[in-house]
Amino acid sequence: MEIASDTFVSWLNAGYPRPQLCREQWLTLCGPWNFAFDPDNRGLVEEWYRHPDRLSDTITVPYPPGSPLSEVEPVDCDIVWYHRHVTPEDVLSLGSLPRLIVHCEGIDHIADMWINGQHVAHHEGGYTPVKAEVPASTAKADGLDIVIRAYDERLGLDQPRGKQDWRLNPHDIWYERMTGVWRDIWMEAVPATYIDSVHWQSDIHEGCVTCDMHLSGPLSPEAWTQITLTYRGQVVARTEVNLRQRRSTLTLPLPEIAHPHEGKSILWSPRHPNLIDAHIEVTAGESRDHVVSYLGARSVEARAEALFLNDRPIYVRGVLDQGYWPDSYFTPPSHAHLKEDIECALALGFNTVRVHQRTPDQRYLAWADYLGIMVWAEYASAYTFSPQAARWMWDGWMEMLHRDMSHPCITAWVPFNESWGVPHIRNNPQQQAFVDSIVSLTRALDSTRPVIANDGWEQLDTDIVTIHDYATTGDTLAANYETPDAVDRCVHGAGPQGRTILLRAPWTGDKPVIVSEFGGISLWHDDGESWGYDVVSTPEEYREMVATLFVALQKSPVVAGYCYTQLTDTRQETNGLYDADRRPKLPIDKLRAIVDPSAPSRLQ
Repeated sequence: MEIASDTFVSWLNAGYPRPQLCREQWLTLCGPWNFAFDPDNRGLVEEWYRHPDRLSDTITVPYPPGSPLSEVEPVDCDIVWYHRHVTPEDVLSLGSLPRLIVHCEGIDHIADMWINGQHVAHHEGGYTPVKAEVPASTAKADGLDIVIRAYDERLGLDQPRGKQDWRLNPHDIWYERMTGVWRDIWMEAVPATYIDSVHWQSDIHEGCVTCDMHLSGPLSPEAWTQITLTYRGQVVARTEVNLRQRRSTLTLPLPEIAHPHEGKSILWSPRHPNLIDAHIEVTAGESRDHVVSYLGARSVEARAEALFLNDRPIYVRGVLDQGYWPDSYFTPPSHAHLKEDIECALALGFNTVRVHQRTPDQRYLAWADYLGIMVWAEYASAYTFSPQAARWMWDGWMEMLHRDMSHPCITAWVPFNESWGVPHIRNNPQQQAFVDSIVSLTRALDSTRPVIANDGWEQLDTDIVTIHDYATTGDTLAANYETPDAVDRCVHGAGPQGRTILLRAPWTGDKPVIVSEFGGISLWHDDGESWGYDVVSTPEEYREMVATLFVALQKSPVVAGYCYTQLTDTRQETNGLYDADRRPKLPIDKLRAIVDPSAPSRLQ
């Protein structure tokens, strides 16, 4: 697909799946695929990867099997197969470059891929990408036959599953499974030596930007790269360097971001989501690669009284976003729906979304960067602890950091939630050591963001003290946070939900306190299935109850922010500010007046 633009937002509007590394020669593979359930695990023995004609059904990728948009009826089956023939004409449309890469943005949970009968990829973990590279010559005559097998154990509580239910039917706060392909599949052509990944970091105090670049393919002595940064069409930095190894760290001076006055016009923040376009060229002999990227320059830090963005306190007005749609589950019906959810949050006055129990789509993060909203990034939890669960969590979390750490919108990493996956962390040294290891490695790989060790309660070494409090009256909620002494009792006592907040060092006012889950109020539905943490009958009761909960936290002299549960109704959990079709439950102006009064004076 030809986009031919030097700014990433043009690619984003076109639905390009990887907005921070845009390359012209690409092709979406979403749409009809051959498909089969494999309840008896016969496919490997019968070599379905060599006989894709055995896959007699059709599914619409990337929608999970059983979802209405997949056009496949739901079946309780742990193994599924996919096949797609890519024609020689499709391959030729990518040009004459020598290598082809097939990308799968998400396959749950264990995936294997074959191309023309040859095994080319194995990946474990449904929340991070899979890719396979083959010579373009493989496809010139007859095209490519891509076959994918996915294994997703319904009862496997040690695999990261987030909000996917292990029961046959969704219950409580868990929803349908997304077995198999649930995110975009696409293909690109690359030169012999190409840019495999790029990571950006900025230092607004030193006035510089760092680019960590990884190349794939042969590296000749005459390999060079040129990086050009532009802001609003004007070149602000450029460097040209001889590359002597495949991994290089390049620093570009950018004094504007450290300037006491000019820096305000170029730094990224929710109010001013300024982004810097980046153009990278690599030349190695006759091989030439060119990609379009972008970055946002900003700093984020957890200090005693608040989260600080660009050395200024910012009051966190957050909302929980589970990213669920009735017809496609955790897959957006289209890439435009990712933008819509962020616009829904912004319309109500939120400045933060907590992407709950899943990795965000890369385009979601790009829209958050572009539109201006902070993101707390989580990973999907397992529900039991074992050596296998620890390995899957470790691998998936590291892959997520590698994929997402360049996005300026991400202002906190949240590897664990409510002790899910580490249910005995309170007194189990092994589970404590595992959480400590994830937190320490996260800080080692990315020292630029706070880490919330175990959101909600039973926290070990955390940069922000986060509390989940589903009090159903404003008076009860206010009493927990109305004075420093009240917060001290809340943090060091039994905790609002009966779980101790901190397991180690006491809170002495040295870290910000954020109520990262509260609310969850449902406007009554007569369907016998819907629920919330409390239920009201009329829109006026709904407005009054939601408002009293927000005011209770907004008046606190200690609390540095909040995260309301939740943005939209999520199947039977009908406690969103919007319904499942993204229709607000009250007029937008009334909801915004509740969410976005002025920040506390101490944080203005």
